[in-house]
Formats: sequence, structure tokens, C-alpha cells
Amino acid sequence: MGRVLIIAGASLAIAAELPTDIDVQLVTATGCGIDELEPLLSAGPDRVAAALMPILAEPEGDAEPVDRFELARLIASDPEAIGAIRDAYAELLGAVPPVPPTTDPETEEDAS
Repeated sequence: MGRVLIIAGASLAIAAELPTDIDVQLVTATGCGIDELEPLLSAGPDRVAAALMPILAEPEGDAEPVDRFELARLIASDPEAIGAIRDAYAELLGAVPPVPPTTDPETEEDAS
């Protein structure tokens, strides 16, 4: 198992590796491939949930798989969800997640 995302208080285990057919799964579920991930993450909680489903780890033991519609509701209610999902994909793709804008500690103004 890879990392764990916390979205709206729910713990979601992320797979240790991308599925080998991630592009096919994303196109089937969302109409967008892996190269269109960034616009997909801006498309609304239902499509973001569909994009997240392929990288969720299989439930362990008697745990129920997460429901896509419940996942969309969780995403919609958590303002940090999109960034966390973006970071999970970046980690799985072997990229460094983007650094969010910060404030300059001396002026307390946005440094970006």
C-alpha cells in the first residue's frame, strides 16, 4: 500500500503504483487520459472522483470499497482534496508535486 489521503476526514489508501492501464481506465471513466489530468482535476467532484478511483488501493480485510458518489461528496466538501489528489498522482508518476505559492516572511506578501 502507498500513501493515505485524508479527504473530508475519510482515510483513503492510495495504491503503491499506477495501474499499467491507467490511461485506459481514465479515458473509460472520464473521457480524459493521463495527459489531461490537470484539466480533469478542475472538472468537478464527480469527474475528480472518477479519476481518483483507479489509484485507490484495494480494500483490506472486510472493508467495503469506497462508493464513487460518496467519494464525490467528500471531494466537494474538502477544499484541500484536489491538491491532495494532484500530489498523489504526481508521486505515482514520479514527479515532484508543485509547490504552492507562499508568502515572503519579510513582507508577508505573496512571493509568487
